[in-house]
Amino acid sequence: MKKLLYVLLMLFVVPFVLGANNPYLGSAIAGSNLDVYLISQDPNPVEPGDYVELRFRAENFGSMKMEDVSFEIIPEYPFSLDESESAVKNVGQIDPRQKDEDAVILLWKLRVDENAVEGTNEIELKYFVQGEEKVKLDEFEVEVKGFQSILAVESINVLPENKVPGQPATTIITLKNVADSVIKNIKVKLDIDDTDFAVVGSSAEKIIRSINSQETEQVSFDIISAAATESKTHSIPLEIEYMDEDGTAFSISSSFGIKIYDPPSYILTLDESTVKTPGSNGNIVVSISNIGQSDINFLTVELLESDQYEILSPTSVMYLGNLESDDFETADYTIHVKGESVGDIPLKLKLNYKDSYNKIFSEEQEVTLHVYPKQEAMAYGLVPKPNFTTTIIFVLIIGAIVFYFVRRNIKRKKALQKKR
Repeated sequence: MKKLLYVLLMLFVVPFVLGANNPYLGSAIAGSNLDVYLISQDPNPVEPGDYVELRFRAENFGSMKMEDVSFEIIPEYPFSLDESESAVKNVGQIDPRQKDEDAVILLWKLRVDENAVEGTNEIELKYFVQGEEKVKLDEFEVEVKGFQSILAVESINVLPENKVPGQPATTIITLKNVADSVIKNIKVKLDIDDTDFAVVGSSAEKIIRSINSQETEQVSFDIISAAATESKTHSIPLEIEYMDEDGTAFSISSSFGIKIYDPPSYILTLDESTVKTPGSNGNIVVSISNIGQSDINFLTVELLESDQYEILSPTSVMYLGNLESDDFETADYTIHVKGESVGDIPLKLKLNYKDSYNKIFSEEQEVTLHVYPKQEAMAYGLVPKPNFTTTIIFVLIIGAIVFYFVRRNIKRKKALQKKR
């Protein structure tokens, strides 16, 4: 009799002992043995601000059926349910030995707070039988991972800000770990193979061993541009690779600008002139040559008035357009040099243009026109000398005509005197 009582007692106690050793098993119901598992998390890990679907499986390993069974999820920060999502799910009856393919599947969709801390977070589940709370299950673990962009390029400074071609500069890149965990093996590379720039004093790639959460680190590169680098903002590709604390690899492809600025430089000359002596009219040709690296854009040249010459051209303003490096253009004017003006006469010109960055320039310049006295101009062969042979012939002809008429008048007078 005692043996029979001992066997019955063991049959009654064993399910409770097994339940106490199973982390997913709640308080036992006579003849039942309910196990609940978290079978999937989608996505895994989940990022802050996203939704996560948690799928559970409930299996009854006992010999008794369970009537009117309901499950309730307990979402605590950083998890929450939308208003349309119910925390309680009623599954009705769970039969004895209902498991494996016949197991009850439970699904909840939870929102993860955007400020959730990276790491393992816990969520609770409990179930009811016939409306009476029976079991509060142990916590289930849900993995929350920081955003993929856990490394931020906080700033990129290039010193000096404006560089002329061929001038060295320093690029300082500041990186910040915005994740809640350490990141490591950070490789920072300037992809400058197809640019006009070169890194001096080091390689184009630098490595930072690690950056702790919310901390910053800097890398710097000394770079130099080619002497013929065009004046504009050049894009420099930036490649960054790193790993999180779990060994997951990430990469960032970005770029930054380096401003190359060579101020416009030109030569202004008087290319041609047909004006040689005072009191004469003629054409002048002014030439402007771009001797810098920067383009000179929307160029106009205006010949200004002076008390030493008059402008005879229909307009004093000439539009020459865009002038690229090592190119030139000319402006033509017709002028009259006043009679008393000799020697070096300044031709006053006003230039308006824009540089490669659309900065407006307005400058007054002068070129020199040399006007010679007439005798000096003839001596230098700048103007033709008078033709004396022609003058003599002309004088002789005039003298002959005068002599003819004088002689004719004398003869007429003598003829009249004889008649009297």
